[in-house]
Formats: sequence, C-alpha cells, structure tokens
Amino acid sequence: MTHDRKLTRLFEEARREDEARAPELSELMARPRRLEPETAPSAARRLAPILATLALLALALAIFRSEDPVSPPPPATPAAEAFLSQPRWHAPTDFLLEPPSGELWSSTPSIGTTVPEIDAGSPEPKKGTRT
Repeated sequence: MTHDRKLTRLFEEARREDEARAPELSELMARPRRLEPETAPSAARRLAPILATLALLALALAIFRSEDPVSPPPPATPAAEAFLSQPRWHAPTDFLLEPPSGELWSSTPSIGTTVPEIDAGSPEPKKGTRT
C-alpha cells in the first residue's frame, strides 16, 4: 500500500512540475504565428522519383532480355520422352468421376434431336401390379 502512495505522490509532483513549466493558453494564442517560407524542393527530392523509375525500367529490360526465345529446349531424358509419347494418362480413379449414364456427357447432342432418355425407374408402385 505504501508503494502505491509513493507512486501517486511522484506522479502528482511530476504533474505539478509540468504545469509550472507550461505557458498559459492566452500567451500561446497571443503569440504571432511564424510562417515558414516554402523552400523549393532540393534537387535530390526532384530526381529521386525519376531515378527510381529508370532503375525499374532497367531491371525490367534486363529480365526480359535474359530470356532468349531462340535457344533450343534442353534435351529430354529417356523417361521424359516415354512420358510425353503417351497419348493421355488416365488416373486409376477416373471412373469415379464419370456419371452413371456416360452417353449424356460423352457427346454433344445436335440441334433438332432429343436427349436420350434415362431409365429412372418406375415412379410410384400402383396397386395390384408387381414391380
């Protein structure tokens, strides 16, 4: 508890010292305002954006020129040639992605023809008939 009282007393003393040093508001408001003349921006401030833009352009040119579009591709390894020679790779789980009636999705119907019917089963069982 004494520690808290000591801190409180120290903060009060610091506040009183600050209040004693601070000028009165009326004095502050009565002072004439000094307006700083606007100085012309220095040469470094004017040239900085221009130099940054030129540096970015030089970097972009260096990157684009480093890629030589005429150079031949690197020679393929035998494994890469074997892979590229296959017409198409099929995953073992491709059949899971196919719909139940694949004929709807495997071809595009032509205009004027009907879409093939899908046997969705009988609607409701009727009384007296076997399903």
